[in-house]
Amino acid sequence: MLRFKRKWCADISWEEPLLQEKVTVLKESQLKTFGTSPENDLYPLEIDAQMNRTSFITNERPDLVVNLPVLGTYNVNNALAALMAGMTLGIPIEKSAPKLAQFQLTKNRTEWLKGINESSILNDAYNANPTAMRAVLDNFSTFTNTGKKIVVLGDMLELGDQSSELHLRVKDSLDPARIEKVILYGEQMTVLYEALKGTFDEESLFHFIGAKEPLIKFVEKQINPGDYILIKSSLGTDLLSVVRSLQV
Repeated sequence: MLRFKRKWCADISWEEPLLQEKVTVLKESQLKTFGTSPENDLYPLEIDAQMNRTSFITNERPDLVVNLPVLGTYNVNNALAALMAGMTLGIPIEKSAPKLAQFQLTKNRTEWLKGINESSILNDAYNANPTAMRAVLDNFSTFTNTGKKIVVLGDMLELGDQSSELHLRVKDSLDPARIEKVILYGEQMTVLYEALKGTFDEESLFHFIGAKEPLIKFVEKQINPGDYILIKSSLGTDLLSVVRSLQV
């Protein structure tokens, strides 16, 4: 939310119900929205998501391709937020878009690394919440590779009383037709493990709690040339130690 000469205006994602509730005090003229659907003031017309980059065009400038040096259609909404903030401040998209192509993610956020046995690791073990975990899983599932797709998911921390319910929401983004092995780590992932037993067979679904060494040794044995491994969790779960062990 921005303030100009004692007047407030808001640039928000209109697809977030919690934000909709917060801006009811503003007049329609003070509100601008962005998001993936055409009901927003700023939205993408086309999105092209690849392993290492994402590009899109907007309704505001259909002739201008906005390039992001990161994977994931979910990052388009983040880019739209930046573009709209610029527009509110008088910066047109043609000036702000080139800057987006130059930004760099914080280390350990959706970065591709070379893994053991000629595999590729998508390291996203810095932070996790249900929305972000599902978004990364949905994108990871679409990638084409010559080997297996393996996911290693750790506890999402600080979710309070809704932790079990929120961990369960990840279930819909785990499709055995697209992901060959699901390896879960942590006590809070127990509820997801139990829920997935009816979806994945016992050769495809695994759960570890406690010391990381058994988990690391197990994952090492699963990896073959051409495999893609996604590792995602909250930082406090320390799956970065697993990333380091599997990286070359």
